[in-house]
Amino acid sequence: MRLQLFHAGIARSRVPLAIRERLHTDCAEREAMLATWANDAPERMILDTCERFELYAVTARHDASHWSRALACAFRLSVDALERNVRFLRGDPVAHHLLRVSAGLES
Repeated sequence: MRLQLFHAGIARSRVPLAIRERLHTDCAEREAMLATWANDAPERMILDTCERFELYAVTARHDASHWSRALACAFRLSVDALERNVRFLRGDPVAHHLLRVSAGLES
């Protein structure tokens, strides 16, 4: 498998408050998640604000089901609850989305 940009994101505009509250992490939790996912994604970062939780990665594991299970485990949510509320992107749309977020167009 080849490495590809991957994104898993949960944003305020699409997700109920009860789920967003479960997805907020502190610095230690984010570091633990990033360490756990090191083998699956050699390059990875988390963007976590009051409005969103997003994982950006360069990975060969770009199947949504793998990351649904990983995120559900990290947040102690059912895979079903997580999949109903998360958006997955692969390849060029990841870079496009990140540029929109950093420019404030996705606020």
